[in-house]
Amino acid sequence: MNLVKYTLCDIELVMVDIEGTLYCSTPQLEKVFGVERTNLSRLVKRHPQEFSKATCEMLVRSNGQHKEVLDALELDRFQKKTRLWSEDDVIGITWLVRSDIARQCRAQFKEILRQHARREHMPVDQVEAMIAARVEDMILAQIAPLQAAVADLMADRKEMASYAGRTLRLVRDKQ
Repeated sequence: MNLVKYTLCDIELVMVDIEGTLYCSTPQLEKVFGVERTNLSRLVKRHPQEFSKATCEMLVRSNGQHKEVLDALELDRFQKKTRLWSEDDVIGITWLVRSDIARQCRAQFKEILRQHARREHMPVDQVEAMIAARVEDMILAQIAPLQAAVADLMADRKEMASYAGRTLRLVRDKQ
């Protein structure tokens, strides 16, 4: 287990490397993002699939240099259930939390994404051909369910005609 200086945009954290994944603590995130622990808890409750379930139990199992790790993570003591935040969690928080540093990170992320987006100019006839192909695919996708519905209606119609014929025969035979 090593301590790592982690920099993301204007965020600097000391994180602990546990088996190749970087982790930090809640007090560190409170300080960096200027939010309270309850705000971070609410984020996890609202978006549980977005965050890891890492805890300090991982630190205890990895048997690291406890004093240095505690100091680096700004923790008073190890409690097995104390939440740790992975590098992916930190990135996710920058998208969800409302703070100036998070806004600055989002702006930098958007710029990076814009730089890596592909832009290809296309002639109008090629665009029209793509639209026509999509329309054709949509129509073909709708034909099969319509054919099945018509087949069901035809079966119902035959059944109803057969029932009507039997009823007419019964009426005729009673006369």
